[in-house]
Amino acid sequence: GLPNEPKDAITKTLYLIKFIKKNHKRNEILLFFYTPYPGNELWDESIKYGFVPPKSLEEWSNYNITEVTTPWVTEEYKKKAHTFLYHINVAYSDRKTKERIKKNKLKKAGYNIMRLISLLRLNTNFYALPLEIKLKNMILS
Repeated sequence: GLPNEPKDAITKTLYLIKFIKKNHKRNEILLFFYTPYPGNELWDESIKYGFVPPKSLEEWSNYNITEVTTPWVTEEYKKKAHTFLYHINVAYSDRKTKERIKKNKLKKAGYNIMRLISLLRLNTNFYALPLEIKLKNMILS
């Protein structure tokens, strides 16, 4: 999510994350987008690319690094990254997750279905229409 980042950068980043997670399942993967701050070497470039910094102390107090407010990061880009992150963590889940579900046959079956869907999405790089995530959220809410 850097200003003026090449279009293929997200694809390369996601490929690297898949490689790491597939080969080192115990690693936890977190994704954050670049957040401009005064004094940062990309501060001026961020403003040049349309970033509007907070103007008051109160606005800075509401500045949230988990909510991307940079105009060069599109909603499509954000959705793809978040959907990818969900699927990478389901497909290559850690031992704790497997321990939590192993005693409940229904949870285990549901997890195995979700894991297959996640592996399919990761292998095809298709992250649009994440209906399974919406279904999971509806069931758990």
